[in-house]
Amino acid sequence: MIGLIFLKLKMFPQAKIYFKRFDWILFISVLALSSVGLISLRSTAQLSGDFSSFEKQLLFLIIGVLFLFAFSLIDIKAFKESSLFIIILYFVFSLLLFLLFFFGVEKGGAGRWFQVGDFLFQPSEFMKFVFVLFFAKFFSERHIELYLPRHIIISMIYMGFPAILVFMQPDFGSAIILVSIWLGILLISGIKRKHIAIIFISGFILFFILWNFFLEDFQKNRVFSFLNPNMDLSGINYQANQALITVGSGGFWGKGFGQGTQVQYGFLPGGKTDFIFAAICEDFGVFGGSILIIFYIVLFWRLTSIILKIHEDNFSKLFISGVLVLISIQSFINLAMNLNLLPITGIPLPFVSYGGSNLIALLMLIGLVESIRVYQR
Repeated sequence: MIGLIFLKLKMFPQAKIYFKRFDWILFISVLALSSVGLISLRSTAQLSGDFSSFEKQLLFLIIGVLFLFAFSLIDIKAFKESSLFIIILYFVFSLLLFLLFFFGVEKGGAGRWFQVGDFLFQPSEFMKFVFVLFFAKFFSERHIELYLPRHIIISMIYMGFPAILVFMQPDFGSAIILVSIWLGILLISGIKRKHIAIIFISGFILFFILWNFFLEDFQKNRVFSFLNPNMDLSGINYQANQALITVGSGGFWGKGFGQGTQVQYGFLPGGKTDFIFAAICEDFGVFGGSILIIFYIVLFWRLTSIILKIHEDNFSKLFISGVLVLISIQSFINLAMNLNLLPITGIPLPFVSYGGSNLIALLMLIGLVESIRVYQR
């Protein structure tokens, strides 16, 4: 079965048709977002002179773009027709999530990474990639019988095991994203309203249980601090407060490249990762932040446009819908977190925040979206 899959991973026979069907607007919007992230990383290192994060992210982008084009040459039917390959991916990355508890590198109180030389590998980011593939395949095969509760329950079990492992790291933010991918594809697949109601009621009950018995104190404090923004401004609310100050200090046009004092002097923790949007706003103002959001709007428009052009291939439609859910939910939570509209959850800004695992996994997904576009009839 695995050999059959690799036989199907063939290059598109006609280069002229490939370049004509390739969605260049989608690609350029993704490249623009990644470039903004690189510019911000270069800017934040002006004072320290340490450009290692910029150089690593540039390397990650080059690798990710190569994966994007390589995956765009793969006929999506190779995944659509092979349940075994997708199931193997699911269990391999579930195993990696489990092994993190024994061999993972702890950083910021969470063991989320494997150390590979000078680089860190985060399995949860690639699990998001697997989730989109897995549940697009699962629900596309059962969309006619999706009214049967057993299919929803089975899918919930498949979703629950990796999500629990990620939650226990603890990485509540990534666990939320995994649940969102499952729920988003499920809702798009079409289920009965009473089943939707049962899922949301179960979700509230589960959250109550997690809050009282499993959430760490620092995770609860993030919620309390969000509800009371003036509480402990030098402690639990420090990051959220500094993010707002950083966004506001840039004004409309910003302070200029490398001139953001909040980031340069270390007043804003996470200026390269979770709070990179605030760093961008300090350097390039509301204008720069708005340009970034416009790039996301173009990206969402192109993904939606491709979905609307698919009429018979339910797998491809659910797959791109899953990609759209992943990027839009993650973007919304991160931007809202930077503006203190949601509690801090440690979710990176797609294509922009520093981090190789997140960037490469997302570019691989975009590559498969381009594959659907190229092979679409």
